[in-house]
Amino acid sequence: MNDRPGGMRPRALGTLHMIHRALILAKDVPDIEFSIRVADQLFENPPEPQYKPEGGHAVWTYTRRIGEPMHDSTWMIPDSSFWYYSGPKSGFSTFRKDVIHYDQPILSKIPKMIWRGVVWTNAEIRKPLIEVTANKDWSDVKEIVWQDGKVKDDFVSFLDHCQYAMNVHTEGRSWSGRLKYLISCHAVSFVHELKWTTHYYHLLQATGPRRNYVPVERDFSDLEAKVDMIMSNAEEAQVIADNAVALFRDRYLTPAAEACYWRRLFREYATVSFTPKSKDNGMAFEEFV
Repeated sequence: MNDRPGGMRPRALGTLHMIHRALILAKDVPDIEFSIRVADQLFENPPEPQYKPEGGHAVWTYTRRIGEPMHDSTWMIPDSSFWYYSGPKSGFSTFRKDVIHYDQPILSKIPKMIWRGVVWTNAEIRKPLIEVTANKDWSDVKEIVWQDGKVKDDFVSFLDHCQYAMNVHTEGRSWSGRLKYLISCHAVSFVHELKWTTHYYHLLQATGPRRNYVPVERDFSDLEAKVDMIMSNAEEAQVIADNAVALFRDRYLTPAAEACYWRRLFREYATVSFTPKSKDNGMAFEEFV
């Protein structure tokens, strides 16, 4: 592991801190052993097509590919940026405290859609987004360019994303950690058809009284029509934004809910895993850090 922004060591430490936070106030947590994969994907190189996960090789990961049998043995955990992110944005816990200062009615926000990112991490998704939104008066969608480890221009912090009425989520090398920030902005989040899921994506709801985002095609072919619909209906936009904040930022993505998820994971995993024979393996968390 290394310490560079985006490297594996910060991810590993952030994940361990979350586990420690969940444990220090827990009662009756079973003894378990587990493996965690902190990279963007379960496999750095795809295994042979005939590969099938075998018993005893479960892995805890941040994400899994929807409908992929090779991922059947994965158990999903909150990604490390719930604790800390060693890049140009703060960890989600800090963001949650600061973002409330950006809460305001949709009609008071910048009437545009915001997106920043690099295209190369998933050109299949991100290039069509750039093309569909080019020269649109409702768009502030731009590709950012990194130079010498820093964003060269057009950087917008996640807090400043929240000044906009709309934002759009895109997958990266697999899932993208940005969605929890975007959907907490008290704005309308547009989310394309997803191939990857996380421990909280099942809470996304596109229809009904509890709708909390706007679904769009994976190639964004219907994006402009959906934007027109939202921009012409402020009441609908406000309902979606309010629902998203109430369900995600103020409930299921809180530090308390995150710790609760970890503790439930420990207990459920113990029901199908083995009991370690010795408690003397390893070292105390405080000693490790």
